[in-house]
Amino acid sequence: MRAEEFRLAEPTVLIWNERDDHDVVLAAWEELGKAISTMRGGIARDKQEAEERIQCTLPDAYVFPSLLLDRGATKEEHRGRALNAALRYYFFLGILNLPIYSVLGAVYEKAPRVNTMMSLGYTLFAPARSRQTHLLPNRPLLITYLQGSKIQDVCDRLKTLAHSALDEYPWQGDPLQFNL
Repeated sequence: MRAEEFRLAEPTVLIWNERDDHDVVLAAWEELGKAISTMRGGIARDKQEAEERIQCTLPDAYVFPSLLLDRGATKEEHRGRALNAALRYYFFLGILNLPIYSVLGAVYEKAPRVNTMMSLGYTLFAPARSRQTHLLPNRPLLITYLQGSKIQDVCDRLKTLAHSALDEYPWQGDPLQFNL
C-alpha cells in the first residue's frame, strides 16, 4: 500500500512491532488472504501519551482517554469502497460502552478520507509543532479530533455510509478489548 501524501523516511517503521501487539489492528482481507485495508487503534490515557504517539502537540482542551486511530491504509485498487469507514465503524462499536472521551488521529491534507471525516463532525487542524521523523510529508499533516459526545452518532452514520463494505466484510472474531 502506497500513499501519495507522504514517503517513508524509515521503511522499517512498517514492520510489526510492540505497539501493534499492544494495540488492536483490524484488516479487511481478500479471498487470497492478503490484507486490502488496515487500521490500528489504541487508547491514549492522557495528553502526554497521545502527543508521544502522534508525535505532535495537541490543544489543552482535548479530553482523555482517547481512542487513537492510525496506520489506516487501503490498497489503491480497493479505494472508494468505504473500507476505511468500515474499519472505523468496528473500532467505534468497540468503545461505545467504555469511558472513552474522544477519538484522535492524523491524516494528510487532501487524503481520500478527509471529506468523510469532516462530514462526520471531526475537527481537523494543522498542529503547531510536529516531531514526526519516520514520514516525509508531501502534504500538510492534519490532526483529527472527535468529541466523545459524538461517538454514538458517528457510529450510526458510519454504519449507513459503509453498509456495503460491512456486508462484504462482516465482523469475525471476539469483541474488541482495550486496556484502559
